Amino acid sequence: MKLLSDNGKNPMIAFVGFANVIWPILAPTGLETIINSLTENPWIGFVRALVYTILLAMGVAHITRKRMYWKTWFFDQVIHL
Repeated sequence: MKLLSDNGKNPMIAFVGFANVIWPILAPTGLETIINSLTENPWIGFVRALVYTILLAMGVAHITRKRMYWKTWFFDQVIHL
């Protein structure tokens, strides 16, 4: 539960984490093509997505525990209404 709570406190990092952290590591190293070829089965693809999600959630939780937050002006306005 703490993992989900930490991600909810820092939604902007969770939102852009895959596209700006995980994928840029996988694509240039060639791991993306290897992982995609190994996960052609839909159920294995589901497990791949689950692993990506858990890795991202753990990273966001770590950043949140270090008290580093990323908020937008709009997000702050919605919270304080």
